[in-house]
Amino acid sequence: MEQIKIKKRISGLICLAMSVIIAITLCGCAADTVAEYKIPQDLTLVNDELIAENGDMQLYWETEYQFGYAKNKKTGETVSPVPLDFLKSGEYNGNILSPISVEYYNITDTFIQTDVGYYCVEDGNFSSEKTENGVKATYYFSESEITVSLNYELRDNCLYMFVDSKDIYETGKTKILKISIAPYFCSVKNTDSKNDYLFVPSGSGALMYTSDDVKGTAREFSADVYGNNLARTVLDNVGNQESVYMPVYGAKNGNGICVGIVSSGDSTCGIYARSGDVANGYSSVYPVFTVRDYQNIEWDTGKEKNGKKMFLDTVLINEKIPSDKIYGVNLYSEQKENPDYLDMADIYKNYLKENNLLDNSEKITADYNLEILGGVSLKKYTLGVPHRELSVMTDFDEARKIVTELSETSGTPNLILSGFGKTGLSDDKIGDSFKISSKFGKAKTLLDYAEDKGVNVAFNLNLLTYTKSGNGFNFTFDAAKSANGENIYFYPQKVNVRTDNESFKFSHMLGISKLNGATEKAIKFLNKYKLGFYSENLGSAVYSDCSDKSGMLGGSLGETVNSINNIRKNCPVTVLSRANAYCAGLTDAVTDAPISNGDYQSLDERVPFYEYVFGEYTRLYGPSLNTCNDGTGVLLKCIESGVYPSFMVAENVDVSLIDSDKNYLYSCNYSGNKDYIQSVISQNADFYSRIKGAHIAEHSIIKNGVTSTVFSNGVTVIVNHTENDYSYNGKTVKAYSYIVETRGVNG
Repeated sequence: MEQIKIKKRISGLICLAMSVIIAITLCGCAADTVAEYKIPQDLTLVNDELIAENGDMQLYWETEYQFGYAKNKKTGETVSPVPLDFLKSGEYNGNILSPISVEYYNITDTFIQTDVGYYCVEDGNFSSEKTENGVKATYYFSESEITVSLNYELRDNCLYMFVDSKDIYETGKTKILKISIAPYFCSVKNTDSKNDYLFVPSGSGALMYTSDDVKGTAREFSADVYGNNLARTVLDNVGNQESVYMPVYGAKNGNGICVGIVSSGDSTCGIYARSGDVANGYSSVYPVFTVRDYQNIEWDTGKEKNGKKMFLDTVLINEKIPSDKIYGVNLYSEQKENPDYLDMADIYKNYLKENNLLDNSEKITADYNLEILGGVSLKKYTLGVPHRELSVMTDFDEARKIVTELSETSGTPNLILSGFGKTGLSDDKIGDSFKISSKFGKAKTLLDYAEDKGVNVAFNLNLLTYTKSGNGFNFTFDAAKSANGENIYFYPQKVNVRTDNESFKFSHMLGISKLNGATEKAIKFLNKYKLGFYSENLGSAVYSDCSDKSGMLGGSLGETVNSINNIRKNCPVTVLSRANAYCAGLTDAVTDAPISNGDYQSLDERVPFYEYVFGEYTRLYGPSLNTCNDGTGVLLKCIESGVYPSFMVAENVDVSLIDSDKNYLYSCNYSGNKDYIQSVISQNADFYSRIKGAHIAEHSIIKNGVTSTVFSNGVTVIVNHTENDYSYNGKTVKAYSYIVETRGVNG
């Protein structure tokens, strides 16, 4: 889902008052305010070294520095939140020695500041005690007057570290915002070797080498897991960015890899990485949990400079902390000869299997995805009065003609119908009233043909955003609320300039507690027509709802998973766009699968981590080739990753669509794309037929811009993403092209 910019207009007087009192509201995501911070007189410390063990692991306690670490009983591999080689070096750095750090908002000077746990140990403001299967370590941050307890527990094959929100205490002098757990577990000493790197889950996946060649400057990466929280205002909208779809991160150091998986509180988490940090000589990647919800505000100061209004940014902080929230990570370590990022992916894949988040589906096997656009609401005038009216781009007769022509020349597509509801592609009532507009003709015309030819058909339903009340969902009272107690709202954006388009009505996000009701209505509607389910945002959106005790939409334990499972059980097929990890393995197909890492300057290599994890279990289709900026480049990434092509078309595209907020419509004209679609499918049919039923088994970066992918059936593809020809085993891989081999024989 695209980043969405939210604009709030609040009077200067009210905002000034808010800034003076730190703008703390009394609305809440949960129960009562946390108890008061206080350092006990008697602080106990754990002095035993061996704390607990299970069949595979032992938990030890480092008594001098007061942190826990685990050892594998069979291999001797160590899982430690503090790098043990750093301890042996005799060097001192409080950040590296800290298994926890906190960010807090200081009410006095209105700054966000950071404090690290080791200084509590050093100052004697720390206690530790044994629990049933581990240790509970409590840090009394005296500067911020905040108490946080960090728990260590053994699981079958990993060390689990977590914070329970019930164990957070304050005086009110500051307000805790974020917690980092084990920030130096996935860390590597800086080196120029490309055998050592950090893995960050940006898009399909990315590597950051640990070189400190830019002296004095660390390269930094940060992004929220599952993308931006849509309940928070984005004051500086820099355009489309690639999201983090998977709550997993890692580091490779020689013959060792370490992997962190955010197993609790994933929807509140962000992934942060610093590579080539010359200040301490280490590169690291780690999770940061947002404990207290907040809102960004931009307000008019009432002053001008050079004829322009001056604005002030501030933070609106929720008074309450969820009383039953767990923020935790599973930590894994493995030693083997020359491991790589796919070994990290194997650890994550096994975790998803164990937690029932991967379910093999073979319902959809089509070699390309075809999305047909029905219509869009445009501005019209009746007797000079403006209003919006559905403009038909493709009716059902035309849709049948398109599917028939492409099926005869290019094989059977996986078919998505978008914008065939009462208001087309535009936001309206939840599910677009769960009706098909009569303006498109009879759906039976297309659906009977699809059933006869074995074409899967999924209908695009929007269950999250709406602009009107209807079908049991009130626009005001059923909307999700942000940290300031107001309903979340946002405008569509003007094409190209990415500013709010206030000629359109703003949308609300549906409250979390109402999602189940919307799901049930969707199932009833789809079953009436024997249609599958498709959503552009249900599997990818994340937002906080401070009117609901669960707090967040999205995440492995959230309402989205319940909705997806309910839909899968009751509908023919389930297809999601840009699906996050908590539901990607539970759907029959993913469209617009992430095949890029976002091209951030801090990232060095793109890797198909997402495709390796999910491609074995669900059909993956890439971005629409005819609407993206670089169709050739996107197709090559799809081929490298074993992702199938996708296209988006409409029968009638004309100048009237300039009034739409959809910036891709002019690229969708079917007559102008028909030959292109047929050529892409025919020119790459041999490759896709060879990998049918297979998934990625190996992947390597031969050199910058040239990659090798081996599939589970032995097919190998060498892809050249560069502008120069490349010689590989005596064969030429032309610029922006690829060659296919099977068992060493050139295809």
